Amino acid sequence: MSGKSKKGKTTRYNINLANRKGVEVHEPEDFEWAFDTLFHWIEDLEETKEGFANRRPRDYLHDMMGDMRDAGRGHFFFAAHEGTPLSGAFVFTSGSKLWFMHGASGKEKRKLQGTYLLQWEIMRWAKRRGITYCDFVGAPKPGDRNEDDPYYGVYRFKLGFGGDIVEFLGCMDLAVRPRLASAWYNLEPLYYRAYYKLKNNVFY
Repeated sequence: MSGKSKKGKTTRYNINLANRKGVEVHEPEDFEWAFDTLFHWIEDLEETKEGFANRRPRDYLHDMMGDMRDAGRGHFFFAAHEGTPLSGAFVFTSGSKLWFMHGASGKEKRKLQGTYLLQWEIMRWAKRRGITYCDFVGAPKPGDRNEDDPYYGVYRFKLGFGGDIVEFLGCMDLAVRPRLASAWYNLEPLYYRAYYKLKNNVFY
């Protein structure tokens, strides 16, 4: 863990700072409280951070998280200080793998670096359960890895925990009717934009 912030603080320093200041991480039992708190923070982030967008409506996220939690594959975690929630995350697990799917922070006590301790304690929790693969999910494309990208801060935060950036192959199509396929490829971006505008949700 060697990533440094603009002030020169390392990831390990911020984790230890949160520990020293009494930040604690827990897995809440109250699903509705956990969902409402995290979703509220996600909405705040969308309003205050230029370029950030939540592509899923509330009902979709509520049902998805609820179903995954009921199946034992979804877990909420929150960092808190003296009863004040600081940051939260929702993760997926499957076999020996874990994915950080959604996360956000509140506006209070940000100097306590609760987000760093939250991520670290989730990783420790996963390791105790035999999980060996941790995917932080999502990194900007190589050309967007600069401070102008709205997700650059999150990218730097993830890098601080070590690991590798892995780029996977996308979906590959076999066009059995090339002319129709070519027409669809030209139409597809317009269709997806219209779908999102009408449904306030992504297509897939």
